[in-house]
Amino acid sequence: MGSLLLVVTFRSDEVDDKHKVSILIQDLQELLKPPSSEQNIVDNSAAPLFFLETIEVGNLSVENINSVVVELVSQPEDETIELVKVLHQKSAFNIALVWFGLIMHPD
Repeated sequence: MGSLLLVVTFRSDEVDDKHKVSILIQDLQELLKPPSSEQNIVDNSAAPLFFLETIEVGNLSVENINSVVVELVSQPEDETIELVKVLHQKSAFNIALVWFGLIMHPD
């Protein structure tokens, strides 16, 4: 059998329990639960077919974003920090909106 790596990313504050991603994760967690004693199991010693790992990443700080912007625009930190503070506040920590803000503000 071949291998498959599936990576799912989402903003937890934008995905509720009824969202398709949440339902997928809940279904996968259910599949990983050990079988109950009343189920007729022939061999429960086999390794699971998959593993599920959840990694939570916090919001980016102004400093984190500024480090990236400095590299992107090849400018010193003190020249980018004010723009980054505005982008950080307006983006609600959404890095995609930060990039969009940089594209729309090329100077």
